[in-house]
Amino acid sequence: MRCDRALADQGTLRGGLAAFGWPPVGYDSVTPARTGVADRNLHLRSALTGALNNQMVEYQKQDLDQVFHALADPTRRAMVRQLASGQQTVTELARPYEMSLAAASKHLKVLEGAGLMTRIVQGRSHRCSLDPRPLAQALAWLRSYSDFWDERLDVLDELLSTRAARKDLNERD
Repeated sequence: MRCDRALADQGTLRGGLAAFGWPPVGYDSVTPARTGVADRNLHLRSALTGALNNQMVEYQKQDLDQVFHALADPTRRAMVRQLASGQQTVTELARPYEMSLAAASKHLKVLEGAGLMTRIVQGRSHRCSLDPRPLAQALAWLRSYSDFWDERLDVLDELLSTRAARKDLNERD
């Protein structure tokens, strides 16, 4: 989906390839043609694959950054909580915060940009719904660090228990 957006932003396939780092730095368009079709295809495939892989990492990082940025604001977190209970209009989302519809809409655009909500326009009414998929990705990222810290804290707990047991033994002697 992000690739489609990048291609649409560039307007053409040729511009789209530039968005993915094609041609790569140091690419010589003459050399691969001289070495034969198989070598040229391998060169092209590896150059494009590397550029696309790097772009996917950047897009995934950007998505996660946008999710955490959106959730960094307490008003937007509360709006996500509201959306978890079901579809709501912009007016319904703005009501608890005593803010203008324009201010609420700015918050919602940040949530929408992070992929946390979708908006359906029906006439003048904008109905918003929560999309939990980015939250699941953020949770998976946080869980990887949770496991890391659980292991470290278990080691610390064991170390402190051992020291406390040694101290008790030394005090008895």
